[in-house]
Amino acid sequence: MFQAAGTALVVIDESGRVVEANRAAGQSFGRLPDELISCRATDLLDAEGGRRLQRVLDRISSDEEVRFESQGRRRDGSTFDLEFTGHGVRLDGRPHLLAAVRDVTERCRLAADHRELDQARELFEAVFRFHPYPLLLARREEGHILAVNVAFERVWDYQAAQVLNQPAHILYALPESREEMLAELRSKGRLTEYETMGKKGDGSRVPCALSVVPIELSDRPVLIVTAIDLTERMQLEAQLRQAQKMEAIGRLAGGVAHDFNNLLAVISGHSELALTRLGPDSPLRGDLEAVRRAGERAAALTGQLLAFSRQQMLEPRVLNLNQAVTGIEEMLTRLIGEHIELVIDLAPDLANVRADPGQIEQVIVNLAVNARDAMPGGGRLVIHTANLTIAEAGVAQQTAVKPGSYVSLTVRDTGVGMDDETRSRLFDPFFTTKEPGKGTGLGLAGVYGIVRQSGGHLLVDSRPGQGTVFQILLPPVAEDTRVVEAEPRPDLHARGTERVLLVEDEEMVRDYALQVLTLFGYEVIEAAGGEEALEIVRTGPRPALLLTDVVMPKMSGPELARIIKDRHPEVQVIYMSGYATEEMGDRPDRSAAFIAKPFTPEQLAHKVRQVLDDE
Repeated sequence: MFQAAGTALVVIDESGRVVEANRAAGQSFGRLPDELISCRATDLLDAEGGRRLQRVLDRISSDEEVRFESQGRRRDGSTFDLEFTGHGVRLDGRPHLLAAVRDVTERCRLAADHRELDQARELFEAVFRFHPYPLLLARREEGHILAVNVAFERVWDYQAAQVLNQPAHILYALPESREEMLAELRSKGRLTEYETMGKKGDGSRVPCALSVVPIELSDRPVLIVTAIDLTERMQLEAQLRQAQKMEAIGRLAGGVAHDFNNLLAVISGHSELALTRLGPDSPLRGDLEAVRRAGERAAALTGQLLAFSRQQMLEPRVLNLNQAVTGIEEMLTRLIGEHIELVIDLAPDLANVRADPGQIEQVIVNLAVNARDAMPGGGRLVIHTANLTIAEAGVAQQTAVKPGSYVSLTVRDTGVGMDDETRSRLFDPFFTTKEPGKGTGLGLAGVYGIVRQSGGHLLVDSRPGQGTVFQILLPPVAEDTRVVEAEPRPDLHARGTERVLLVEDEEMVRDYALQVLTLFGYEVIEAAGGEEALEIVRTGPRPALLLTDVVMPKMSGPELARIIKDRHPEVQVIYMSGYATEEMGDRPDRSAAFIAKPFTPEQLAHKVRQVLDDE
C-alpha cells in the first residue's frame, strides 16, 4: 500500500534521514526511490521549509502532527510548491515521521492569480474613487451611470445616489449635443476633451470637457468618463490673455513715452534756456512760459505712461502702508469732498513692505479720485489695511496670486460700479468712461503699473450698482521702518570747469544738453554713440565725467560706462533716460547717478555738480 499510493510518501527518522520513500515521492523529487533513502529530508526543501521541518524533528513524538507549505527541490535544481503533512509514528520502538508530500504548484498559481486579481480590483476601485479628476462609469450600450467618484460628487454637486442608474445625458445642459458626441465617439472610438455645457446638481450651467474611453471591466463593456469643469481654466486663460495684452500695451506705451520724453527734453529745455535769456518785460516771456507749462503737463502724462508700463525709476524703501495712508488723509478729505464719508480702518500690527513712498501715495490718491468720480451723489469711501494669508483655495485659484503672506490695502466705494466690459478694459491706457476733457484714462493704468513694478498684485471686484473694491497685495518684509534724517543739502554751485563727455544718440537732446553744460561753464566733448565715445577717450584728453544715455544703438550706456570705468576708474558717471529699462539693471555701479528726461537746465547742472563734488 505504501509503494502503490498515488501520493508521495516518505518516512523520516529522528535524525532527519529519509528511511523509506515510495515511487510517487521519487517522481515528485525527480529521483529514484532508492536515491531518496538516506538523504537528509531538510535538503529536499527550501531553506525556510527545512528549518520548519527540523523544528518538528527536534520534538517528534508518536502523537505529533504537522502541516505546512514549502517548496521542494528536485534533483535537476528546479523547484515546486508542496504541501507537507506529517504524523508521528513509532517503528522498531523509535519515533519516526510519516509524511505525505503533495504538489500544489497549480493550486498556488491559481491562488496567486486570484490574489493579483483582487489586488488589481482593489487598486482600480481606490484609484477611481479618489482620483483628483471627476470620473464616472457608464454602461457602454445604455449609457446608464454605474459609479461616480468623490471628485465628481464634490465638483458637480451631486450625491452618488442622485445619478446612479440614471442616463449620463442628465448631466448635459445642452441635450442636443448628445448625438453629436455619440457620433464622434463611434467614429473615433474615444473622446478627448470634448467641450460642451454641463449641468451641476444645483442647476447651474458650466463649461466642461468630457473625455470618454471604452474599457472592459469584469468582462462588462463600460465607458470611463472624465468630466472636468472648465470654469477655472477659462478664467485663468482670460487672465493670461489680459496679462499678455497689458504687457504688449505696456511695451508700446513705454516706447512712446521714451521717445516723447526725448522731445519734451528739447521743448522744455530750450524754453527754460530762452526764458533765462529774456528780460522780465519781454513780450515773448508769456508765450514761452505757456510752452514750459504745457511741457510740464506733458511730462506728467508720460510719467503716468511709464508707471503703467512699469518702466519708471522707483526709489523703494521699507515703509508701513498705515503711515502712507495717514500721511495723506487730510489731503484725501479735501480731495473727495464733504459729500463723501472717508473711513480709515488700519490694522494695528500691519507688516512692512518695500515700495516707493511717493508712488504708493500716488496709487492711493488715484484710487480715491476714481472712487470720488463714481459717487457724484455722495457715498462712502473706506481705506482698509490688513495682513493677509492667501491659501491654495479662494483668491489663489481665481487669480495669478501665489499662495502666501501679503500686506493688503483695500479701497472700497459705494459708487455706481462697473459692468464686465468696463472691467475688462479698466487698466488700458487712455480708456476712460468720463466725459471728454474730464480724464486722460491713465490714472488706473498708472496704478496697475506701480503695483506690478513693486512686486504686488491688483485685484478688482465690482458690479453695476454695488460699488467697487480695489485690493492691492504687496509682499511683506521683515525689516523695520527707519526714519532717516535728511542730510543738510550742500550749497551746490552749479557752475564748473571740468571736462564732460556727453554721449546721446538723439541729436536734439544732445544739442540741448551741450548748451546747458556750456552755459554753466563746463568743457563738453560730445559723441553720438558708444564707439565714437571710446575713440575720444582713447585718443583725446580724459573726461572727469561721463554723461550718457542708457539706450543707444550698438552699445548701451551701461556697457560704455563699464568699459571706460575699467580703464579709468576715476571717471564719474551719470545715466540719463526717458525711462528705466531692464538695461539699467546691467549698469556696473548700482549707486551711479541717474537723471530722468525731461530735465531742466538747473536740474542737469546741479546733478553734474553734485556728482563731481562727491568724487
